[in-house]
Order: sequence, then C-alpha cells, then structure tokens
Amino acid sequence: MVEKYKQDDTKRKRKNQIVIRCSDEELAELNKATEESGLSRTDFFLSVLHNGSVVIIEDLQDICIELKKQGINLNQALRFAYQYGDNSDLMKAVQNCNDLYEKTKNLVIETDSKARKKRR
Repeated sequence: MVEKYKQDDTKRKRKNQIVIRCSDEELAELNKATEESGLSRTDFFLSVLHNGSVVIIEDLQDICIELKKQGINLNQALRFAYQYGDNSDLMKAVQNCNDLYEKTKNLVIETDSKARKKRR
C-alpha cells in the first residue's frame, strides 16, 4: 500500500532528500532568509552550496516597480501625443526611459558578475 503513494523518483533531477533538525529560532531565521531571497528552500540551500552565499538585491524589486510605473506614464503620454499631435517633449521622455533602462540593465549585469566572482 505504501508503494502506491510513493512518488516516482525516476523523473526527478534530484533524487536525494535531506532532513535536518533545527530550533524554532533557527527555523524562523531560515524562513526569513529564504523569503528575502525570493528562492525556494531547495534553491536557497543549493545557492549556498554552489556560491557560498545567497545574494539578495532588496532594492531591485523597488527599481522594477518604479520602471513599470514610468512605463505606464510613458504609455499615457504616447496616447496623448497621438491624440493631440504634440510630441515635442515625448522624444526626450522616451530617450530618458531608454537611458534609465540601460543603466538598470547594466547594474543588474554588474551585480550578477560580482556575485559570480565571489563564488570562485
């Protein structure tokens, strides 16, 4: 009967399972760390194993939210420009958004590169 409920491990990439014991405080700390990292527990532990640490970029989410807001504002400006034919300042706004996007992308690439160097 037990075999019926056992999951088929032949399809799994990772077949081994580890069980650890920890105190309530340690579990709370682990839960907080995994939540802040945005990773599952498995990915969190594997990141620590492979990288020696987990890199958490707290402000990146705020930056992404802000970029999304600016994109919405830009779409509204585009609608206005197409509706009323006034696009003199619009091209400047588009260029500013493109510049901000490139800077953010480069920051993410740089941060990732530094994190990879730490792993070595």
